[in-house]
Amino acid sequence: MNRKGFTLIELLVVIAIISVLAAILFPVFASVRAKARGIACLSNQKQLAMAVMQYCQDYDETYPLVQRNSDAGDWAVVSGSSAADPITWQWAVNPYVKNGAAAVSANTGHFELSGGVWNCPDFPVQNASRQYGFNEGIGGDESSYAWSGNIGVQYPSATMAQIVNPSDKILIAEKGYMGGNGAQSDWSDVRFASVEWAWADGGFDLSQAKRADNDKGAFASYPFPAQMPRFRHQGGCNMVFADGHVKAVRLSTLAGAAGWCKHIFGPAQDNSPYGVSNWYPYASGEITGSGPNACDTWQ
Repeated sequence: MNRKGFTLIELLVVIAIISVLAAILFPVFASVRAKARGIACLSNQKQLAMAVMQYCQDYDETYPLVQRNSDAGDWAVVSGSSAADPITWQWAVNPYVKNGAAAVSANTGHFELSGGVWNCPDFPVQNASRQYGFNEGIGGDESSYAWSGNIGVQYPSATMAQIVNPSDKILIAEKGYMGGNGAQSDWSDVRFASVEWAWADGGFDLSQAKRADNDKGAFASYPFPAQMPRFRHQGGCNMVFADGHVKAVRLSTLAGAAGWCKHIFGPAQDNSPYGVSNWYPYASGEITGSGPNACDTWQ
C-alpha cells in the first residue's frame, strides 16, 4: 500500500530548518530596517545642509543664528506668535527647505518646524520639534533667551571664513528628546550643547556610551541631556558638517579634549561664555589656555 504525505520526522526536520533560517534572517532584516531608517535621517540632514549652505550664500557667508528675537513683522506672519517666541535657525532656513509644519506648543514657541525633513524615523517621539540641534559654537544667539543673556552677553554667528577645517567641524547633530529620561529631558533646545563643561563634566565620555537608557548615547548631567548628540543609528549619530557634507559619527570620534576641540569648538564661542575657560578648564587637563589657541593642537 502506497502512502502519500510526510512522516512526522520529516515535518519536524522541515520545521527545524525553517526555525534555524528564521533565527539567522530575522536579525538581518531588523538590521536592514534600522539601516534604512538611518539613511532616511541622513537624507533629511543632507537637505538641511543644502538649505544652510544656500542661506550662507545669501547672507554674506554667515551661518544662521541659533535664535534671535522676533519682531512685529514676524508676529504678523504667524497667528498667535509674540515677543515670547524667538526666530530659530529652523525658521530661518525653512524658505530653502519648504518642508515640514510649524510646531506650536508650550515649550517650543511658534517659529520652529516638525515633521518632514525635520523628523528622524528613529526619534523616540515622532514629529516632535527640536530633533536636530545647531552647534552653538558656530551659530550665534541674539535673543533674550540666550543662556549667555544671564550675564548680559549675546553674540553673532561665525562666518564661513572663520571656520578652521570646516570638513571636521560639526554644524548640526541629532540630539536628545523631550519627554524621556524624566523631567531633565524637557530642558530641550534648538541648539546642541557645545559648552565646554557639558562635554567635560556632564558625562559625555566613552563610559556613558554603554548606559542602558532609552536614548542610546551619552547622558550628560542636567540641564544638558536633551541637548547632547544621540547615537541611535547602529551606534552612529548623523551629523551635518560646516562644509555641507553629512555622515554618521561614532561617539569615540568625539570623546576627550581632542574630540571637542576638533569637531565641536567653534569661533562664535570666542565671543561668548561657551569657549575654553581659564576658570573652568577642560576636565582632562589637556587644555589650559583661553580662546582658540587652547585648541590649536587639534584644529
